[in-house]
Amino acid sequence: MGVGGPGGLREEFEDPWVAWNVVRTVLLTVALGLLVKAAAGSRAAARDQRSEYSISWTSEYSTA
Repeated sequence: MGVGGPGGLREEFEDPWVAWNVVRTVLLTVALGLLVKAAAGSRAAARDQRSEYSISWTSEYSTA
């Protein structure tokens, strides 16, 4: 089988696979963190926009 049988082939394959698996895990964890941060920022912006709208609406059309 070229590298001394199935055991040698597995050893040759396994180390690079584990290294790239770690890279993939780190990148996906970072991506998830950025997604959560973006979602939280989007909710905060929507909340700020709603409060700005309600303040301007009440001050503009206030009867008092």
